[in-house]
Amino acid sequence: MTKQEEAYVHFVGCMENLNRAWMLTQLIRKNAAAEPLITAAYELALIEYAKSFKPSEGIHSRKYIWQEPSLSKEQLELHRKIIKLRDKVLAHSDISVKEAQLYVSESGGSPIMTVVSNMPEQLPLPEEVSALIEQLLREKYAELEALDHAMVAATAQQGTLTDAAAEPKY
Repeated sequence: MTKQEEAYVHFVGCMENLNRAWMLTQLIRKNAAAEPLITAAYELALIEYAKSFKPSEGIHSRKYIWQEPSLSKEQLELHRKIIKLRDKVLAHSDISVKEAQLYVSESGGSPIMTVVSNMPEQLPLPEEVSALIEQLLREKYAELEALDHAMVAATAQQGTLTDAAAEPKY
């Protein structure tokens, strides 16, 4: 796989992540009553969203990553909040965010340990996240179309362009 092909595969994977996140937010908006499953699905949607903006290692490049998008002030704040939630709360459990305190006591010869911590930051509204994803997908699909044409041109130049109707060889 060439470096250009690897970059393309990364881009397509990021698009798949955003589409999964968008589909989950749509399901969540329709099925808010199934609380435990909805919460887990929504957290996954936020993690899927953030994946595209976190480093991904390849063979030709050690760091594929989408740059922070150009968005309105409100959408950029939401984007950054999602990334922070993914990094500090959803995909990791940073103690610094919890600002936890441990209280140690004893009663009747038995130790009593009590952990008190702050609640993590509230998750953003699914409607807001869905709108953000839709905005990004519109922009990225236009970018993907240009990448598609560039890949066809590069593959044709290398003489390795295959017939789309041909059976894949595995």
